Amino acid sequence: MEIYEKDNNKTGGNGKYVYFRPISSRNKYISIMQKAIKLAGYNLITDKHKTRNFIKSDIFHFNWFLPAKSSFQYLKQKIFFKLIKLTGKKIVITFHNKTAHNPEWRTNYFYDIFKYMLEISDRIIIHCSDSYKFIEDIVPKVDRNKIFYVPHPNYIGAYSDTIKYSRYIKKSGEFVLLFIGSLDAYKNPDVVIKVANSIKNISRIHFLICGDSNQERKNYLTSLIDPDNKNITADFRFIDNNEIPSLMKISDIVLLPYNPVSMLNSGAAHLAFSYGKTVITNDDVGTIKDLPNKNLVYTYKYENDINSHVEVLRKLILNIRDEFLNEHEKFLNRGIELKNIMTENNSIENVSKKILKAYEGL
Repeated sequence: MEIYEKDNNKTGGNGKYVYFRPISSRNKYISIMQKAIKLAGYNLITDKHKTRNFIKSDIFHFNWFLPAKSSFQYLKQKIFFKLIKLTGKKIVITFHNKTAHNPEWRTNYFYDIFKYMLEISDRIIIHCSDSYKFIEDIVPKVDRNKIFYVPHPNYIGAYSDTIKYSRYIKKSGEFVLLFIGSLDAYKNPDVVIKVANSIKNISRIHFLICGDSNQERKNYLTSLIDPDNKNITADFRFIDNNEIPSLMKISDIVLLPYNPVSMLNSGAAHLAFSYGKTVITNDDVGTIKDLPNKNLVYTYKYENDINSHVEVLRKLILNIRDEFLNEHEKFLNRGIELKNIMTENNSIENVSKKILKAYEGL
């Protein structure tokens, strides 16, 4: 196995090595971005040997990192980033979200390191235009010339359709709403469950909640489900990547009721669009704001109160169900147009060209 993956069809890169962190992840975004970097003509480091990687790397590209929990961990992180700069290597950071999703991670250590990385980075990659103002909130005098927009890659053809999703069999004419991803609090799966409970007697609708978390969290969410509610399937586990195509096939729309405090970009929205599905989400997600036609998705506002959130979302879902049942072609066309946007704007080829432009001069 090659420790350092060379690209033999270079379009740029000048033979430089990129340490794209994390090296591996269950998150498909990471492997797609790695392919885009190689397509841009850069060599990708895939070894996990830290010392060897440090010596070999020309560019360190960070996506996210675990926040320090102690002064010792904080000091180690600060020294590591300073060492990168002192040795003349380049730092690239992708600005994914406004802040850490987990409130427990929003410590002074986290904010200081986050700000420091934005200050010392040679390039900042953003996936939506809203990112500019949030970066400037953190670093008011940031050099905008080092910020580069790179489209979030689509997921068209990214997953193999080799495992049939079998936890739920869709009924003919049924409106299926999918929640997919981690069951973290900021994604509000509890809101989805409460909405589903509130319309448990409505026909031709089903809520499919798929995702993983720790056992305590899963037990809590399970306890919220009304035992008389037949309109909900809770599949609390990690969904195999190869199940995703068939899971998306039986779903009509993807639910993204995220908390806007931290949320900026949505990989799940790009996943939905890639499979020709529209979404329901709050109107403050940067991914949605950047769409050339925002009328293709369903957005809503809600007060920062779970009961008002449930009520607003419940009313919207019932209205969408009516459109699904009575104006089906109009409903389907939303997803078709969104997939066309993904094909045109978010292809790996386009992502690669933008990465090449961002890395230029490093």
